Amino acid sequence: MKSKSLVSIVKGQDPIIITQKAINLLRGINKFIKKSDKVVIKPNLVVPLPNETGVTTSPLVVKAIIELLKKNGNEKITVGDSPFFPFNARDCFERTRMREIIEDNNVDIAYFDEEEYISLDNPQGKLLKKINLPKSIVDCDAIISVAKMKCHSQTLVSLSIKNQIGILSPNDKQIFHRDDLHQKIIDFFIALRSKLKLAVMDAIIALEGQGPTYGNPVDLNLVLASQDFLALDSVCCEIMDIEMNSIAHLRLAVQEDLGKYNSNNIEIHGEKIDEVKHPFVKASQELIGVYPNVHVYVGGACKIGCFAWGRVAIDSLVKKEELDKYGDISIIMGVDPSVPEKLIGTVFVIGDCAKKYQDKGIFIPGCPPFMTYKEVRDNLMKK
Repeated sequence: MKSKSLVSIVKGQDPIIITQKAINLLRGINKFIKKSDKVVIKPNLVVPLPNETGVTTSPLVVKAIIELLKKNGNEKITVGDSPFFPFNARDCFERTRMREIIEDNNVDIAYFDEEEYISLDNPQGKLLKKINLPKSIVDCDAIISVAKMKCHSQTLVSLSIKNQIGILSPNDKQIFHRDDLHQKIIDFFIALRSKLKLAVMDAIIALEGQGPTYGNPVDLNLVLASQDFLALDSVCCEIMDIEMNSIAHLRLAVQEDLGKYNSNNIEIHGEKIDEVKHPFVKASQELIGVYPNVHVYVGGACKIGCFAWGRVAIDSLVKKEELDKYGDISIIMGVDPSVPEKLIGTVFVIGDCAKKYQDKGIFIPGCPPFMTYKEVRDNLMKK
């Protein structure tokens, strides 16, 4: 009889207590981490927003893990991450109050975007035969991944397997976010698998809707944990009422036999899934016909690329309640779109595939194209 993967689910008001309980329900941190290990705790600090927004990992969850590691006798503990590439890690650690927790607990900080990156072979990868890793990850013995339970406009969910993407260099992050993102997530996870010892899920304040940054917070007061990242993600999907098979990188994880993924092979300790289940509003990549003043003309375009990034740009205006004040917006993207002779409002031409239309408006190059909120707003204000 095959052994089951263990996933703990703990509910409560104190982030430190429930995090430590979730790990202790897995028979303690010493089951995964040796006293001599150099440990990197990897939270999700994608942008400089506090955890109350549902976007970033709670510093109190990280504090709880640090306390357990110190009780375990670990002396070499680092907390590290790098954000989405327009931002910098120092700002994210500061504004999320993660730096304060780290300094108060006398452990090290790794700003991955400031570190030397080392290229390593990844023979098991299908697309990524080489990977670039920050030196602190190369040098560590164990990674504890501390993801945030979120919906995501490109990957539907952002959970423990995807959380490792934050380790990438800023340049790699840019070229990863295309339709090949899901396979690259799995290749990257496989490359790090020997170091990935424990996954902790911060679902104290989760994020539904247009994640990873423009969604809405959901108070769940939950922390989950598992040694099996796929098992943890599958349980999270059940709680969120999102079909796991709808998420490409989790389907690929199943095909690669990277963990357990159904209730027959997972043992739950703590809360029952049905008692903490909360259907999440799902993220959308759709642009056509979503907002009356946004007119979209598309040829052949990638969903994760131009569609998703165009939607992110619009979501940024919606989140700040600014979309209506700028009037009509026309968007052209993809290969050979049908474009009317008369376009109304501010025109954005998005992505390299639509480059031949760049004289019709504001051209945003790239594959995929990236627009920050500031760039979108500033261009709209030029009308």
